[in-house]
Amino acid sequence: MYQIVGHGIDVVEVDAFRSLLECNSGDFKDRCFTKAEQAEAATHANEVQRFAGWFAMKEAVAKAMGIGFGGAVTPLDIVITHGIGGAPQVLLRQGAMKRASELRVVNWHVSISHVNSTAFASAIAVSNN
Repeated sequence: MYQIVGHGIDVVEVDAFRSLLECNSGDFKDRCFTKAEQAEAATHANEVQRFAGWFAMKEAVAKAMGIGFGGAVTPLDIVITHGIGGAPQVLLRQGAMKRASELRVVNWHVSISHVNSTAFASAIAVSNN
């Protein structure tokens, strides 16, 4: 039987996120996004909106696992990828993978949405307990 073990939601204000990206001269990007994520975001017309949505997704996934960033899990441990048709997917590494294993997460249901000023994300962790 499958069950939901966690649900996380996050909202990011795009203009505030733009300021964060610009003020940290790339350091913030490198702490939060893989080189592959950075390269993909650069191919989109609104790169900042893309980053804001992905950061919201990383936060939502962490919340669904009942944790925050710091210590054993960093934003780099949660990688945003895309499946068939461009649907967002998450790939967990290191600390995030360990935490998901502890919760027996076998599947993620994730969604990202954004408008000009705001990015939203939702993540549902499903186990086979």
